[in-house]
Amino acid sequence: MAYLAAASVAAILFVGGWFWQQRVIVPDWDYTTAYGQTRRIELPDRSIVTLNANSRLRLAKNWNEQTSREV
Repeated sequence: MAYLAAASVAAILFVGGWFWQQRVIVPDWDYTTAYGQTRRIELPDRSIVTLNANSRLRLAKNWNEQTSREV
């Protein structure tokens, strides 16, 4: 009986850990363009971004004007 309880706890921890690693953080803003399409976007800090064709721009929930940018 103890082995069954230990195996159940181990399985729950394993599955919980796997789900925790697979979590997806959904951004507040997710902009995309299709093939042949361009798009002009004004960011919250009032800067302008132009997406070229078949591109994607994702901003995190905690993004602000003090956050460093990587393109």
